[in-house]
Amino acid sequence: MSDIPEGTTLLFKATPIHEGPLNQLIDDKDQSPKNFRSMTYNMVSVDKEITLYRAYGVKNEDVDKTKANEIGNWWALEPPKGKGVRAAARSDYSLPPSWGNTLEYVRKIKVPSGTIIYTGCAGEQKTKYGEHTLGGKCQVYLPEKVTKAVIEYETTKDANNIYRAQKKFIRSWEQNNFRITSKSGRLLETAIVQRNQLDSAIKSSVDNNNAYKLVISNLYPQGSDKVIYLSKFCSKTLIKYLNVKLPKSKF
Repeated sequence: MSDIPEGTTLLFKATPIHEGPLNQLIDDKDQSPKNFRSMTYNMVSVDKEITLYRAYGVKNEDVDKTKANEIGNWWALEPPKGKGVRAAARSDYSLPPSWGNTLEYVRKIKVPSGTIIYTGCAGEQKTKYGEHTLGGKCQVYLPEKVTKAVIEYETTKDANNIYRAQKKFIRSWEQNNFRITSKSGRLLETAIVQRNQLDSAIKSSVDNNNAYKLVISNLYPQGSDKVIYLSKFCSKTLIKYLNVKLPKSKF
C-alpha cells in the first residue's frame, strides 16, 4: 500500500530536512512525527470522503484497567482483518504489547473532502522491555482539534469546523518557522529558524556567510513563499527584532 492514499492529493512531503507542520509536535511522544518511518510524512488533501479505522481495547492488567482510547490522533486506512490480526496489526503499525492496547475493538470515522491529513509508513518502535516492532504500513495522523471536529462531523455533517481547525494548525507552523537563504536560494542557516530567533539568525547569516541580501521564506511552499526581502546593511549594525508579516496563504 502506498503511503499516499488513493483519493487524496499530495500538498507537501515532509522529511527531516524539509520539515512540515507536524514538526511543531516533535517533543510530544504521542503526537511526534518521529512515529513515522524516517520522520518522513505526507501532507495530503482528501478529494472525496474516506473512512479511517482505529483499533483500540483494554490495557493489560499490569498497567491498569482503563481502556485504550477509542478516539485518538492515529488511524489506519483499513480495519485489522484476517487470521492473526492482532499480531499483524502490532507489527504493521508498531504497537508494542507494553503500550497496553489490546486491539479488541475497531472505531471508524468518515473524513470529508477538503480535510488535510498526514500520512506515512509507521516507524519502528523499541521499548525498555525488549520489544521491537517494525511498522511499515501506512498510518494517518489527525491533529487533536481536527480529530474532534471530524467526530462532530459524524453528527452534524458540517465540515466547517474541520477546515477552521486545520487552518489554525497549519498557520501556527507557517507563521513561526522560517528558512533563511541568499537571494540565489542558497541555504544560509541549516536549522529551521523560529520567529523569536530571527534577529540573531539573520546576524549570524550575515557574519558567517558575508551575505548582505537575505530572503526569509516560510517552510510550506504553498503558503507565503518569499516573506520579506532585506536590503543591504552593515554587519556591524545592531539588528532589531523584525516584525515579519506574512500575506494570507491558501489556508
